[in-house]
Amino acid sequence: MKYVTSFTNTSFSIFIEGGIYAHQTRINKGV
Repeated sequence: MKYVTSFTNTSFSIFIEGGIYAHQTRINKGV
């Protein structure tokens, strides 16, 4: 159970960071 929670948190963190990165890239391009 602990492993599953850790895996979910890691995936969620990657998703959030990826979304923020994409958002920043859009702002930088002026789109």
